[in-house]
This record gives sequence, structure tokens and C-alpha cells, in this order.
Amino acid sequence: MQSIDALHRTAAGASERVFAALARGEWAVASSAALGAWGPLISFRPDVVAVVCEAAPAEVLDAHPEWIVLRAYMRVVHTRPDLRPALYIDDAPSPSPTDPPLPRAMLTLSRAVAARTEGHHERATALAYEAEAWAREADADDPTTAALLVPLLIQCAVTHEFSARPGPTARLLQEAFRRANETGNVRAALDASGELGWLFSLTGDGTASDLWLAEHEALRAAAPTAVSDPLPAQLGNVIRRWDQLEFDAAQTLLAQADRRSAGEYALLLAGAEVLVGARRAADLGGALLSRFDSQVMSTVESRRASGLNAYADIVVRCEVLALRGEASAALRVFQGFDPQVAPMVAARHARAQLLVGANEAADATAQTSIEASIVWARAHTEATLVRAAVALRRSQEGAARELFGRALQAARDHRSFMPLAALPLADLRALAQLVPDDEHPAELATLLSGEVALPPSAQRFVVPTPSEQRLLYALAEDADEQSIADALGLSRNTIRSQLHTLYRKFEVNSRGALRAAARREGLL
Repeated sequence: MQSIDALHRTAAGASERVFAALARGEWAVASSAALGAWGPLISFRPDVVAVVCEAAPAEVLDAHPEWIVLRAYMRVVHTRPDLRPALYIDDAPSPSPTDPPLPRAMLTLSRAVAARTEGHHERATALAYEAEAWAREADADDPTTAALLVPLLIQCAVTHEFSARPGPTARLLQEAFRRANETGNVRAALDASGELGWLFSLTGDGTASDLWLAEHEALRAAAPTAVSDPLPAQLGNVIRRWDQLEFDAAQTLLAQADRRSAGEYALLLAGAEVLVGARRAADLGGALLSRFDSQVMSTVESRRASGLNAYADIVVRCEVLALRGEASAALRVFQGFDPQVAPMVAARHARAQLLVGANEAADATAQTSIEASIVWARAHTEATLVRAAVALRRSQEGAARELFGRALQAARDHRSFMPLAALPLADLRALAQLVPDDEHPAELATLLSGEVALPPSAQRFVVPTPSEQRLLYALAEDADEQSIADALGLSRNTIRSQLHTLYRKFEVNSRGALRAAARREGLL
């Protein structure tokens, strides 16, 4: 990349040419000047690009609808973050078979971004692949293609990211970063490196995350006036501190994040607050979870019900439930999710199964997660740790030692130690005894010291019979015994007998406590 001073000079010169051309009524000359210096302008003078897009004559928009996409993009860029609409509206015409590759790519991408922000991730992903394919057919030597390919690749990458597909996300972002440096697009280089830092921190690859976050920080220091979205890099840094058990530092970084500019990352930011706070808060995340629920409810339903947001919702919610000794409620949250599709979720599912003593099921789910988590280092470490705990519970010390050694090595390799906090303290201490003390990383000693909240052992898992479940539903209305008996077509003595059975199962001694326990278990 050219020096930052040179890029500033390029942006200043292009700005003069753009405004001079617009003053003469020569929009084509202005647009050519803007596209020719796209990287420096979008990085340091995005207002100039916005003016060119808004000045596009109607006949240009009719003949070249890709400018409609550019205009919509710039309007989003220039809208205050707290006033941006929740959904991106695609108002460009459908791509035509006669359109050149680049315009076709841009029009297709506009549909992909709209589908992504609506939460239609399968459609968004398919359109992102299609947009990328058309972009690859464009003339790579054309200045317009060189300018617009970089932001196109980044938007395709973010579409894959919110569909929870880290593989294609990383591939596109790394290419975008390289091309951004070639075209002097500091903004795109900042966006790509920040996204990569966040992505790798999310997957648990701390080594790669630290490299990209350092790249982002160095570029930001060199170009402090360049415009870019700071939140992905902030989230990446928060998770890196959390993964290294530096909770105070993580909370400090969270306090610095601007919630108004969170945009699509709002739910992920709220989830990070829960993950960090739950390991230190006195109520193990109860109050934090209430705030998280508020963010979930304020997120467009389709966006919170699928893709990365949906997986984050499950992981965060089940983290708190497990820490509070309510793994049975966590197990019910996992219903309906395919571990092959969501290995990140499957690893937490295996942990919940382990906590309620379902060792065989935990081992099988963990193995599925390991096989599916090619790029999810975090899930791989957690699932391997669960398998180690299961092996030890089976008195298979050799297998437990080997599996625990793998988990420790993965934690060291990726510099991510929070996956080791998936187990109860008793299981973690028992596994640690199988490995010489000099092989314990310092972070393991912190976990073994009890300073970090870990899930309690031997958590209860209640499975009511169909008849008992019907009684629980009836109790939710707080009716008297005779009314419940009449409603269920049973005798009053049968109702009393079932009540006492439920009291024993839930370890309570009153109807009010039973209702509260059933709600915690996810049964009401």
C-alpha cells in the first residue's frame, strides 16, 4: 500500500476533480474520477463518493443500475449508526442476463445483503456465492472492477459470516485485505483485518486472531482518520481477553464499545457481555441474561432465529444455565439443532449432557462436534475435553490422559483457554492429576484455583411422564386440586400422588417452588 500521506494527496486531488466536474455538469467525468481514486476517497473522503452517487442522473441509473446499489451503500455508510434501519432494502432492479459481469455481481450482492439482514441466510449465502462468481468473470484490469471488487468481497464475506460459515468468510476477507492494500483502500483493509480478528477469536483460533488484530491496530495507528467500523475488532479483542481469563480487561473493552453503532453485531455484543460477566458476576449471569433477553427481543425476529445470531443465542443462554446448575433447561434449548451444521452448538450440547450424567450421549455428541468442527478450534477443544471427562468417568485413565493432553495442547496452540472452563471443577481437577504439573499452563492453574465460576457437578435432569407434564401445565394456572382433577379426568388422590412424585423429582416441597423449578427446567 502507498504511504498514508500519498493516499491523502490522492484523495484531495480526486476531490477537486470531482467537484470541478460536477460544477460543469459533467457527471461522467466526476464518476470516473471517483472510481479512479476509490480506495483513498472511500477511506478519507467518503462524502465525495456520496455526492457523486446522489448526483447520478436518472438516465444513468436506468442504464447502469449498479449505481443504485452504490447509492444505497453510501446512504447506509453516511446514516448515523443509531438511526440506521434494521433491514437493508434492495431497491435495485433484478440483474439481466445481458448485464456485464460486474454490474450483475453488484445487483446480485444487493439481494444477498437484503436477504442477510432479513435473516434468510440460506438464500443470502446462495446469492453471495453467485455474486462472487460474477465478480470473478469481470475484467480484473478494469479500474472500476479493481475498485469495487474489494467492498464486494467484504460484503460477501460478512454474509457468510452471519450464516455461521467461517471457512468462506476467512477466504474472502483475506483476499479483500490483499486487494485493499493493492488499491490503497485503507477503509477496506481496516474492515477486513477487524473482521478477521473477530472471526478467528470467535472460532477459538487465538494465534490467527492476535495476528489480524495486531494488523488492524497498526493500520489504525498509521491512519487514524480513516473511516471504518471499529466494532468487529473490539469484539475480537474482548473475546481474546476472555479466552485468556483476563475478565477485567474484557469488561473494560466492552465498556468502551459504542452500542449505538453495533448494527448487525448488537446481539453478538450483548452476548459477549454475558459470557464475560457470567464467569465473575455474583449471580452467575442472571441479571446479564435479562439484559441479553432485552436485546434479543429488540432484534428483528428473523435475524435472531437463524444463522450466527441463533447459535450465539443458544451458546450464551446455555452458558448461564450450565453455570447456574440448570443444565436440564439447557438441554431443552438444544432441541432441533443439527450438530453437523452447528459444531459450535454441538460442543455445548455435549457439555450439558455431561453435566446431567448422560455420559454416553455426551461422548457421541462430542465426537460429532469434533468431526464437524474443521475450522471451529473452540468447539474442537471443548468437545475433546468432554470426551476426556467421559473416559475418566469410565475409569479409562489412558484414554482420558490422551484426550486431556490433546485439549491442553489445543488450548496452548490457539492461545485460547476458556474452552477448558467447560467442565465442573471436580472433573477438571481429576483430569489435571493425570498430567504432570510442569505441563499445566498457568491458565489451568487459575481455573483449578476456583477463581473462575465453573459449572457445578451432577446437575439434575428431570423427565416428567406425559401425565406429570399435563399436571405441570395445569399447575401453571394455580387452580385447586379438585379443579385440576376434574380438568384432567383424574381423582383427587391421583393428583396428590403425582404432586408428591414431582416434589421428589424436583427436590421441592410446595406447589410454588415446583412451578418455579419447572420454569427453570424449561418445562413451563
